[in-house]
Amino acid sequence: MKKIKIRLLTYLFCTVIFLTCFAGILNDNGRAGRTGSPGSNPCTTSCHSSFALNSGDGSITITCDNMPNWNYEPNTVYTINVTVQKPNMVIFGLGFEALNNTSGSVFETIGSLTPGNDTQIKFATVSNFSRQNIVHLPNGGLTSNTKTFTFTWTSPITIPTNSTITFYAAGVAGNNNNSNSGDYVYTSSQEITPLSTSIESTILKEDFGFNVFPNPIQHSLNIKINSSSFTNTSMELFNLDGKLVFNKTLNNSNGINTVELPSEISNGVYFIKTSSKNNCVTKRIIINR
Repeated sequence: MKKIKIRLLTYLFCTVIFLTCFAGILNDNGRAGRTGSPGSNPCTTSCHSSFALNSGDGSITITCDNMPNWNYEPNTVYTINVTVQKPNMVIFGLGFEALNNTSGSVFETIGSLTPGNDTQIKFATVSNFSRQNIVHLPNGGLTSNTKTFTFTWTSPITIPTNSTITFYAAGVAGNNNNSNSGDYVYTSSQEITPLSTSIESTILKEDFGFNVFPNPIQHSLNIKINSSSFTNTSMELFNLDGKLVFNKTLNNSNGINTVELPSEISNGVYFIKTSSKNNCVTKRIIINR
């Protein structure tokens, strides 16, 4: 009976030790509020401090295929890819947030984030404001050399007063040695601006010598250029997602150009961009056939 008790206690002790260690691995969750955004600090200040921030031959990049030129539209879902890479590293972590400078030194979460397969949502309080973060799941970045985390961001329903929004991202490239030593931390940021604001700014600044008529348009449009400053002029037609749907070189750089639109272009609101070597003007048009 005594031997049985000793064996049982030994088994329980080993089980506790195993679960404790295993829990440490499973609890390798991402931490919110570590992106290096205003008011926050990257992980080099508190945990992964073996190397200086953004050192070595690794990197972190932010991309979004359905947001051309980093111009966003309100209430639109965008697929965000954040890639962390460093040769010979075997596990990667992520922190990401979208912030808007609402006033002074105040930065608040804007839009909403939806996690992907390897990520989750966490919150951090920074300067008395709760910020939504995308962070990695336990072992969500367990792969060699490089890891791309994919998730979505939905832009705000209306464009904020300060229309510029900034994405902040931090990534950890780790060696998986069950400690925080020997890991690298990388940070990056990306400013985005609303498509309509970019267009209106261009119109207010350079709306001279260029007219489009009729508007709405059915099958063809006329582009009238009244300025000799337009030379070697081209036109591009973009939909509201910023996708180029049609382009054409204009033959008459100082006069009326008639352009037939392809029949496959559907009804809707578009932006027509006319550009030359020294000038660029964009206007909103409606196609209604």
